[in-house]
Amino acid sequence: MYMDFSKTIYIKENDYLDGRSIVIFDCDSSFVLTKQNHPHLILHIIQIFNDSMILSKKQSNINEFCVMVNLTNISKCKLSIKFLVHMTTILKNAFQDKLYKCFLQHPTMIFRSIYLVIRNVIDKETKNKIIIVKNGNQIIYDTIL
Repeated sequence: MYMDFSKTIYIKENDYLDGRSIVIFDCDSSFVLTKQNHPHLILHIIQIFNDSMILSKKQSNINEFCVMVNLTNISKCKLSIKFLVHMTTILKNAFQDKLYKCFLQHPTMIFRSIYLVIRNVIDKETKNKIIIVKNGNQIIYDTIL
């Protein structure tokens, strides 16, 4: 089954953060990861990040992008840890050192608990690029719970 990911993962039109384009991941209730749409999703994400790099370069001659992830409905998306690790590995290899900032908005208590565990394996440079936002305020990761 073909699923249109363009309303879930897209580039925020005509909006930039410090000259960098912004990739939006909005996990709405219509998005569900399955084995069938997994390859299509990976291709879509790579294309969006590539297009984002092109826009940043065109806008301000910068080779970086920003990511904003709305975690409000993350549990409905059925994203597996295996998929997230696989996708992270692909993006890290394809877009090494291209992430400017990643904003994780509206994290659930479960997500914040998981993040406390996985943040220990994230390198310091990347960790400093991840900003968790709850109720419009940045959460310092040492006080995340």
